[in-house]
Amino acid sequence: MSESADIRIAPIGITGRPTPDGNDASGLLDAIGAAAEAGADLVLLPQLSFSLYFPALRDREGLELGERFPSPRMSAARDAAAGSLLAATAYECEGEGVFYVTGELGSAAGGTVLSQRQHHPEAAVGRYEQMFFSPGHEERTVVGLPWGRTGMLIGQDARCPNAWADLKRAGAELVLVAVSETADGWQGTRRIASGFSTVHGIPVCAVNRAPAPDEPDFAGGSFACDSSGSEVTADQNGLVVLSIPESGSES
Repeated sequence: MSESADIRIAPIGITGRPTPDGNDASGLLDAIGAAAEAGADLVLLPQLSFSLYFPALRDREGLELGERFPSPRMSAARDAAAGSLLAATAYECEGEGVFYVTGELGSAAGGTVLSQRQHHPEAAVGRYEQMFFSPGHEERTVVGLPWGRTGMLIGQDARCPNAWADLKRAGAELVLVAVSETADGWQGTRRIASGFSTVHGIPVCAVNRAPAPDEPDFAGGSFACDSSGSEVTADQNGLVVLSIPESGSES
């Protein structure tokens, strides 16, 4: 009988709306805190976790949302997560005119354990990501955690087969996906994630940006599948429980 380790993931589709005084107007921090209290090992947030999806508009004012890392908004979210790990993405300003969408996995106590930039900014009607951030070029990596080696994919990277293959080669045993998709894009992302899981025997958990009054077109929702590609639904507390096969227990 194969041995496995379980992880309880809370995928939260809400995205932050910081106010000028530094407070959160969206309820995101409260939702993160509630997930931690419910027993989440890890809280997963969508692409651009702490702002509107500003690449929807050709408005360069979106550049003003860039943050020097360590991100204050990321830090506030980690504090809200208490003892749980947080996987979230922020709009990073590395220097004058240099921006990335950067995902981090970490906690308030332990700091950042994994950092991964989005490699493929999207260019389509209503998705002008190439205007706002550069592609990441660093090697895709994973981090060893109690349940297994974990990697991240952000935005359009989740629809790139080579990105999934890179994580497989890196030894991923769990892949976390953070996107901002309308219904058609979300359906495609789910298909790709399920196919990857089936072929490589690696569990996946994905979260999509929830619709909001100021951006109603996003589909929201979450998706998870186990190492056989079978869908796993959330429990009554909103937690997805995935069993991660131990290294060597899957062929």
